[in-house]
Parts: sequence; C-alpha cells; structure tokens
Amino acid sequence: HCVTGVQTCALPISWFGITNWQYQIGDLGIMLDGAVSFKSATTNIAIKQEINKPLVDRVHDALRTAGTIDVLLLGHKHDDHSLDTPYWAAKTRARVFAPAEACKDIIAYGAPADRCTAISGGETFKLNSHVTMRVVRWNHSVTYACQPRSEEHTSELQSHSDLVCRLLLEKK
Repeated sequence: HCVTGVQTCALPISWFGITNWQYQIGDLGIMLDGAVSFKSATTNIAIKQEINKPLVDRVHDALRTAGTIDVLLLGHKHDDHSLDTPYWAAKTRARVFAPAEACKDIIAYGAPADRCTAISGGETFKLNSHVTMRVVRWNHSVTYACQPRSEEHTSELQSHSDLVCRLLLEKK
C-alpha cells in the first residue's frame, strides 16, 4: 500500500479467472467483472445460468484477505462477465459502473439506484482523491462497439481504433 511521501506504492492485484480482477489501490478496492458462477456449455445445449451464492461468498472471503471491494466495474452484459454482478453489488454495497442494461438488473436485484452508474463511454469519474477513471467505449465485439448512438454521432469516431469502426460502418 502507498505510504505518504514515498514515490512508489504496492498495487496488489488478484486475478480470479479470465476477466475477473481485483485491484487494491491504497484503501480503494476495485473489482472487474467477477462472474464466477458462469458454466461453460460442453455441448450445443444451453445451460441455465444462475448465481451460485455460496461460490461467490467463498471468492469474496478469499478476496477480502487481499483488500476491499468498493467499486465494481462491468464492461458489458454477458453472463460470462455479468452473471454475478447483482449479487456482488448487494453483498459488498460497492459503487457499480456498468452499462444501463446491467444497472437495471442490479437495481431489480435490490441495490439502490444511486449505487449503479450507467456508462456508455466518454465519462470520467473521480473514485477517490488519488484515482480517476476514464471510460472508453469499446467491447470485445467490434461490430457492437462501433454502433454510433445516433446518426449525428457517426462523425465522433476519431481515434485510431475508431478507424476500424468507420470502415465497418461504411460497409453497411
């Protein structure tokens, strides 16, 4: 952890599967995704996905040995990333940053609406006096990420990665 007046700080990171991470930045604990209940299908038959509360509880207990969970980050709503987010939000009472569709699920599960901030990209949030988070609009599926919010926003695609989006949009 950081010490006042010291230039370098420890940044403990816990990786608990694929895209699940917990970062401890001083007294601020940030968790990314956290879907530990997701079951991969070994056949073409879909598996009903459900939150496995005892498993989430065990992972939570293990993560508490490394730090706190004060902020939950969710990039997009797919069960392999977001299945357990509503339970994590209820269990930790953390502040959540997620797409609007995920916030609806989190609120329906019982979290107060003011604890889930809907994100779409371009926002900046001051998480504490030392940590500022910028939200970059992207997704692991480039065609999904390249959908402009409206026709007038098509011209906003300006970065190098947006060149890929522009090319995809022009091919439509």
